Amino acid sequence: MPWSKSRPRSRKYGHEHSKTRAQHVAALKRAGQGMCAEVVCLYRSRLITPEMDLHLCHDKTGTIVLGLGHAACNLSAAGREARARQSVIQMRL
Repeated sequence: MPWSKSRPRSRKYGHEHSKTRAQHVAALKRAGQGMCAEVVCLYRSRLITPEMDLHLCHDKTGTIVLGLGHAACNLSAAGREARARQSVIQMRL
C-alpha cells in the first residue's frame, strides 16, 4: 500500500528533514553516484544514483542522519526495528 500524501506527516519529516535531504541529493547529483547509507543494503551493489528511489537514512534513534539509501533498504531497516520493538513489548507482557 503506498503512503498516503493526504495524511499529516510526523514532525520529524518537516522542513529540516526536507532541507537535509535536498542537500544530500544535491551532493549526490554533483558526484553522479554514491553508496547506500543503510547498515544492511539489500542490493548486490550498494551503488545509488540520483535517478533511483532514495530515502534519507537515519540511525535507530532517528536523530543521526546516515545519508541517502535505497528506499527498499530504508523501509526494510524500519521494519526490522519495528519488529524488534514489538518483540520487546511482547516479552514484557
